[in-house]
Amino acid sequence: MTGVLVTSQTVHLPGDGTIDSLLGLLAGEPAVHPDQAHLLLGRKGLLFKEPSTRLALCAVHRALGLPDGRPELPLAGSDRTAVIVSSNYGNVATVADIVDEERAGSGHDVSPLRSPNASSNVIASTIAIRWGFTGPNLTVCSGETSGLDAVKLGALALRAGRADRVVVVGVEPDDDVAVAIAGPLRAVAACVILERDNGQPGVHLGRVSRSSTVDDLLLDTDTTDERVGPTSGARGVLQVALAAAWLRSAAGERAGVVCGGSADGYAAVHLSVSGP
Repeated sequence: MTGVLVTSQTVHLPGDGTIDSLLGLLAGEPAVHPDQAHLLLGRKGLLFKEPSTRLALCAVHRALGLPDGRPELPLAGSDRTAVIVSSNYGNVATVADIVDEERAGSGHDVSPLRSPNASSNVIASTIAIRWGFTGPNLTVCSGETSGLDAVKLGALALRAGRADRVVVVGVEPDDDVAVAIAGPLRAVAACVILERDNGQPGVHLGRVSRSSTVDDLLLDTDTTDERVGPTSGARGVLQVALAAAWLRSAAGERAGVVCGGSADGYAAVHLSVSGP
């Protein structure tokens, strides 16, 4: 069985900072808000991008370890890099706005510059275009287990030989439309980069398991919601990123995360670390 490594991870949480500040490991750079994403990414390519897309781009930029500004292409290995995004409400505000504009007038009233944001895959495709990633590209929006479903698909792409690297992102906005549908949400983006395990040391990702009840998974529920707030489709990726960073800090040798709920069931995965 082909093993999978988490080779990099980051959390972009406006108002609190990065993954290091969340875990109390380091001071951590402040995480910019979506309307300030140009400070990290450069201005080019951000026009008409939604807040969730900007947050996702910030998280990926930091997970790749790139300097501030627009990247120079091509990046090494971009032709064998897949992008999988988990987001249940990422573009719901745009969809609602377009529907309102068409009801009030016609399709001619919708700006062609906004139309691409109506695609449910807009975040994943924007990430791929920005960094030239030409591997498989898709979005998962499967409810409360969506984040770990995306992680599972990323691992599957590696094991099936469809990619050599997978950029997995979980992101949600906190706009009025998303909150009206989902209830309280915290704007956040988390990114983990997965690669095939070739025997090197690092953080190893186990198999994602599913169950209709959390008790069957033999894992305790974590306190992510208490520390961050409700994050819906971003939660599973956020938890994997936090667990990987915690393991890298030499705080433990094994960690387990779980996400889900009574409506959508539960998903869980273990991570472990190997030396030296």
